[in-house]
Amino acid sequence: TVRKEEEENDKEEDKSSAVMYADGLQYDLENKWYEFRCSCLIPSAVSSAMNTQKDIVKVPLPDALASLSSKQAQSCQNVIRHYLVATDGGNLSDLVNKEAFEDFVMA
Repeated sequence: TVRKEEEENDKEEDKSSAVMYADGLQYDLENKWYEFRCSCLIPSAVSSAMNTQKDIVKVPLPDALASLSSKQAQSCQNVIRHYLVATDGGNLSDLVNKEAFEDFVMA
């Protein structure tokens, strides 16, 4: 269909300004997107269907980022902090008590 062809053309146009890393992942600063692989699970508060309390569950990093209600940098800081200290993420838990750690999270 015409719509499907238009969508495929849009994807190809988006890819035209993409840059590929050596590992095959890509980023595109012009269209504001990037690909990444990450198996890191981030603690996330979710409302339970049974009650109004929030339960903490672990979700994949991309889902944690996608669930943020705001795209402002400060709304990402908690997710970034969790990623940086996770053993399967940044593995920087030894640096949490250093003053520079919070500067790094906010960067």
